[in-house]
Amino acid sequence: MISLKRSDIPVHFLKRFASSMPSLRRLQIYINDCLPALPNDGSQRLGQPPSIFRLSFPSLQTLDVGCDSTYLGNLLSSLHLLESFTLDVVQSRNTPLHQFIESNRQVLKDKVHRLFVRTTEPFLGLAKSFENLRVLILSSLNRIIPMSDITATFTYEGLWSRSLVHLQLIQTGLINPIAGLTCMSIRALLVIADACPNLESLQISICHPMTPGKQADNQRKPHKLKELLFLNLPNSWNETMPLAVDLASYLDLLFPTMNVPQYVGVGTDKPGALAKREEWWKGVQDLWGTFQTIRDRQRVKQPPSA
Repeated sequence: MISLKRSDIPVHFLKRFASSMPSLRRLQIYINDCLPALPNDGSQRLGQPPSIFRLSFPSLQTLDVGCDSTYLGNLLSSLHLLESFTLDVVQSRNTPLHQFIESNRQVLKDKVHRLFVRTTEPFLGLAKSFENLRVLILSSLNRIIPMSDITATFTYEGLWSRSLVHLQLIQTGLINPIAGLTCMSIRALLVIADACPNLESLQISICHPMTPGKQADNQRKPHKLKELLFLNLPNSWNETMPLAVDLASYLDLLFPTMNVPQYVGVGTDKPGALAKREEWWKGVQDLWGTFQTIRDRQRVKQPPSA
C-alpha cells in the first residue's frame, strides 16, 4: 500500500517497484491533496504526461486507486491491469469525476469491478460507463442523491446494472429534507429491483416522505435479494401501525426471499427519537415475518403442477 499526502509518485519509482515485486497480487495507491510535480526535479512524475512504457506486474490481480481524478488518467495510462481494480475517488466541484470516466471509458469499462465514490456532488450516472461492475458504493457528503438520478440511471437502456451484486447509496449530513425536494423515496427500491436482477445486498438511505401505500401488484417477478439495510428513513414518518403494515407488505412483495430487513438510523434519522423508531421497526420486522409465514403456507397448499 502506498499512501501519500500532497505528493505525487515518480514514474521511475513505479518502474523499479514493478520489476522488484513479481509476486505482488494487490496494489493500493492513495494520493490525498495531490500536487503537480515541481519543475526541474530530475524525475518524471505521474502529475505530468507520462512516457509510453509498460509496467511489469506479472502476478497483479487487483489495483485499488484512491486519488484526485485530475491525476487518475496519468496513473491509469502508466499501469496496465491484469484483472480488475477498485476506484476510490473523492469528487468535488474541482474534480469532475464523470468527465474523467467518460474520457477514459475504453480503459475502464471492462476492468472496473468495484467503484467507491465519495462525493459532494452526487452523479450516479457515471456508473453506466462500467460493463462489469459488481460493487457500487456512492457516499454523498451533505447532499441528497436525487430520485431523478436514481430513475435515470437504473432505467438506462443498457446491461451495466445486471452485473451488480452489492449496492450502497449513502447520504450523510442531511437536515430534514422537505417534501418538495427530489431526494430518494421508498420507490427507489422498486426501480433498483427491476434494474438489478442479480443484486444480493442493498444498503440505502431514504429521506423523501413518500410512503409505500397499499400494494396490489402480485404478478411481478420476485427479486432474490438476500440483505436489505436501511441506513435512514424519512424523519417525517410517524411510527404508526398502518405505515408498518404498508412497509412490510411492500418489502415482502419486492424481496420475498431475503433475510430479515434491517434498519440502523444513522446520523440524521429521527434525532432524539431513535429508540422509539427502533421499537416501531421491530414491529415492521414481525409483520414481514408474518407475511413470509402466510406465503409459505400457501405454497404448501398449492397442488403440484402437472
